[in-house]
Amino acid sequence: MSKYVFIKTANDDAYMNTADNFRGAVHSGDTAVDLYFNAAGSGVAGAFDKVPLVITTQKEQEVMDSIGGALAGTHSKGMIVIADDIANNYVNANISSVGAFSLASTGILAKRNVEEVTADDSITADESGKIFVFTDAAAILTLPDSGAGDIVGTTYTFISYAVQGTGQEVKCADTTGEKMIGSVLIADTDDATTAGSYTSEAGNSYSSFELTGATEGEPGSMWKVTCIDADVWFIEGVVLQGGGSATPFATS
Repeated sequence: MSKYVFIKTANDDAYMNTADNFRGAVHSGDTAVDLYFNAAGSGVAGAFDKVPLVITTQKEQEVMDSIGGALAGTHSKGMIVIADDIANNYVNANISSVGAFSLASTGILAKRNVEEVTADDSITADESGKIFVFTDAAAILTLPDSGAGDIVGTTYTFISYAVQGTGQEVKCADTTGEKMIGSVLIADTDDATTAGSYTSEAGNSYSSFELTGATEGEPGSMWKVTCIDADVWFIEGVVLQGGGSATPFATS
């Protein structure tokens, strides 16, 4: 009989997966251990769920020992409770609570999480791969700080949709130290045969991409940013422009 892992953070927020799907744990912070499983609801190879646990500082080894022992050992009921915030039941006394589950997209085909942007927000590295769709005319998204070089490969896609942007913006956390390099293609919606591009080179010191009107970008514009080095984000995309043309790149 298969063994199952059970983790609960609220009455309406619980997680279960098979012990066989456990892929390891990472001590991701002074008081955090992240558990990784093959995605519970995805048919996509390589998709993972992350379940963070809040632990006592410097007790990561004890926590990992207990989890590993519980998963490897026998269990008559077939259900291993790793952490249950409601019942206050934990496999190790150094676990104090469960963090927010980060689940891979579900479905037969690969899907990426899509988030509607309705207000200013700061993006986290854990959201890598997500598609952000602007439905607010002037929302500002701030990228995670890439200065330490520990989030290389982190990537996001952005789409302007539903409303004309008057201040839709994606900017670096450190607008002095971090830079965007790359280019976006532009398509003139007034004349479908006209196309061009805007570039961002290292010497330009651009740290922001913004749509403040139709000349910079209309609904339907899309751009993608990827961290390729410490303090460096690569940008690419296709921007629709009307009523003239202006660069969407800015220095702040």
